[in-house]
Amino acid sequence: MEDLLQQIINECNNNKLANLKSSTQLAYDLLQSQQSLLRDPAHELRAKCFTVFQTALETKKSKFVSFALSGFHRILRDDRFQTNFEPEDDSLWLPSQFLQAVNSIMSQSDDTQVDILKVMLNIACSSYWTVNGRIIIQMLAVCCEVYETGTEAVKTASQAAANQTLRSFCHVLDVESQEAKDHKMHEVGSGGIDCFNELIPILQYIYSKLDEAQTGQNMASVLLLLEGLHTVVSSLPQRVHTNSHFTKFLWQKLCPVLIGLMATPRNSNIPFSRLQPPDTLPQHKIIYSIAGQLVRLVGCVGSLRPVLESVYHRMLLYPRAPNRLDSIKALTELLRSPSRLVDFAGPLLVEDDRGCQQSDMALTRLVMDSLQECAETKDPVLISATVSCVETLLVTLLTISKGQAINHVYVTKINFLYPTLKHADYKGALTYQTLLRLPKLYRDTVGVSEKGMAEAIEREEADGMSKDSSDDCSDVTDDEQHHDSDEDEVNSIPPTIGFPDTLGNVMSEKIYSKDKGDSERDHARHFFRTLMEFLPSLQNLKYTMEVDDALQKFASQYCQGLYHKRNKNSSYETTIVNADGIYLATYSALGLNLMLINRGYYASTSDDIPMTEHQFVSEVEESGVLVYLSSRWLCEVYQQVLCLDLLTVSGCNNNQAILNLLSDLGGVNFDNEVLSNCVKLDKAALRQNTTPETQAGLKLARRLLMCCWDSILAVLTVGVKGDQTTIPLSLQALHNATLLCNATGLQKRSGTVFSLLSNACCNGNDEKPSLIASHALNLDVILSSALELASHAPQSWPHVLKCCMYVTKLEHMITYSHPVKKLGLSQDLNETPSTLVGDGDVATIVGDVSSVATLTPTATASIVCVLSQHIDRLLVTRMLSYLKWPLLAFMT
Repeated sequence: MEDLLQQIINECNNNKLANLKSSTQLAYDLLQSQQSLLRDPAHELRAKCFTVFQTALETKKSKFVSFALSGFHRILRDDRFQTNFEPEDDSLWLPSQFLQAVNSIMSQSDDTQVDILKVMLNIACSSYWTVNGRIIIQMLAVCCEVYETGTEAVKTASQAAANQTLRSFCHVLDVESQEAKDHKMHEVGSGGIDCFNELIPILQYIYSKLDEAQTGQNMASVLLLLEGLHTVVSSLPQRVHTNSHFTKFLWQKLCPVLIGLMATPRNSNIPFSRLQPPDTLPQHKIIYSIAGQLVRLVGCVGSLRPVLESVYHRMLLYPRAPNRLDSIKALTELLRSPSRLVDFAGPLLVEDDRGCQQSDMALTRLVMDSLQECAETKDPVLISATVSCVETLLVTLLTISKGQAINHVYVTKINFLYPTLKHADYKGALTYQTLLRLPKLYRDTVGVSEKGMAEAIEREEADGMSKDSSDDCSDVTDDEQHHDSDEDEVNSIPPTIGFPDTLGNVMSEKIYSKDKGDSERDHARHFFRTLMEFLPSLQNLKYTMEVDDALQKFASQYCQGLYHKRNKNSSYETTIVNADGIYLATYSALGLNLMLINRGYYASTSDDIPMTEHQFVSEVEESGVLVYLSSRWLCEVYQQVLCLDLLTVSGCNNNQAILNLLSDLGGVNFDNEVLSNCVKLDKAALRQNTTPETQAGLKLARRLLMCCWDSILAVLTVGVKGDQTTIPLSLQALHNATLLCNATGLQKRSGTVFSLLSNACCNGNDEKPSLIASHALNLDVILSSALELASHAPQSWPHVLKCCMYVTKLEHMITYSHPVKKLGLSQDLNETPSTLVGDGDVATIVGDVSSVATLTPTATASIVCVLSQHIDRLLVTRMLSYLKWPLLAFMT
């Protein structure tokens, strides 16, 4: 520094530079007088030097300007001008002193302005600078002022300086907040989060400038301010959403001004409309990026969801579909990050303190509606961007389904809200599930109507039960099937029976012979008691075959017991039953019992009854086996099961053999299509340890997939009919959709996916079928997971068989084509590639080949060999592991 000052003194040989020479001499003498222990404060040394450089800069002489710029850099590198303890007066801090020294920046040349801004950038990058919100605003003001009138080089430099200044300040606040949190300095705020209050004046300054831009003033600095705002929201930690001042500023001022900036200025003569072309407002791209960062910061806050929905509505739904290309691209980048997608569509971590229920899927539905509209346009570029967005969403969902990129807070929340996969099902748009959200007038109206309906039902039930059995379990309901079987009894009633006129048409009432009805129900209750006494004998059985043999013997012995009892006592009134009927009724009763246990019916946690009385009766009567059981007898068994938890009372609710047997018959979970023993073998082979993260990921992926499914299919249906760019993306998306269906238990939705994939991969019009990379991968997905998916979606079987026939056609072409050597099938056995054996992986064989490229004959032969083995396993091996219902659907 002393050498530089000496050069300035030597160059000041003009009387006009006397002041500069004098101030430089003072600064030089001060630096020379500094001793090791007797040193002046750093801010005093800086003040003397900055005065010299300010004067040199204001001379506008190139040599002195160069000296000044060099001096600024030397101050930053010299430890004598740095300190960890600045005075309380912030005007004596290094950034303030620098701003004072360069107050003539607007009168300098463009190159000098760029150099000054580089110094400001270096100050912001230094680790020892001391700064506060007021100084940051001053630095931003300088950058804005230079930006508005500068050249492209000046604008670039001012943008870089402003962004780095804001980024460094956010880092300083984050460090302070973290230190306060680590040291539990709660007096600083809520774990140090109040440190971010210093940002509010800066954001207020940016907001005021942007608001002026809406009125048509200072439009030139809008891009710089928006970039600065994007830097701020990108640099803040996610925990800032707990700062009430920040969130309040967000929804009161920041988001409204962003929405306003996506329109024309308020005083513009051009009215804003949905028809506005997309290139009239260049700041949109920055706003889209800011919106993505807002999702990261406050996406989990319930009270701010309506604000985010407003921003995204303006981005994705308000403009006409052809004008949404940039917003769709920004959305694609947002969905590319699994953690951002969790913030976007995951459960709300901070509920609305006003008690207003918010939908966690509202933003997702808004996005999918926009994508669906874009897919309906005729613009191939927009359609390609839309398909790419959907494909990105599905790839991210695959990542989430593996439990990746979900932090422990979301994992805990998701697993708490949704104990099982089925609990995570998306039920539809937000509805008034309770009356609390309705206005009082509507609440009273609904309450009155519901009360009237309940009273009417009670009166009907009372009339229906007056002629029935006095047993509590019997007097619940009567099946409508009884009407036909007892019409003769109704017709035999004399007209003088004396029914009152208010009963209406007597022929339509359910009137039974009391003696006959009681007899049937008494025998049903006797069967239920006998079954309850028999079940404890099954507790020690370990195999399902042993349980089934025991139930067959029980059915036979029960019928024999009734027969012997009637022979011993001729006055004993019995009913006609057979062993097959008792056997089927036993399974139906136990299956219903287990379904009720799993749904929490007996524990009073749920009123959901999975099977009606009519369905229960039909299940036995329409089984295809000759059954001698009356409908009334079966109805009574149904009512007894509702009243008593048979398996728990008998102690069989923990017997795995009984549970597996009932599960294999479809009595526990109708989505279960695989035999329980095969499930155990598959789990043992995979050796998968299901972690809480994986469980949460599968639940969230399932919920998102159910919410978006129809829109995804609508977009991809258009995509598979598109150009050469869109088709591979669509096929890859369908590929991922199939994997997700299988992973999340949504196999029933795979029918349409199989249809689209098979139609795209199997071109029946070609006399000589060929195989391209994307088609090979999709055929591999279809045939390797066909049974698991099609067993739940029987409509998929024609498409699976279509793929089987296509592979057979390829195999036939390869085998019987003349140029066998070209296909690599005539190679010496020692040189035969291992991939031709058929135990390879299709993805490995395809490798890095372009998705639209036709595979080589050798690769085609290898892949067809693998696919043929998939078909063999599909039609022979794996069929044996599935239940009767999927196999019946396949045969049908």
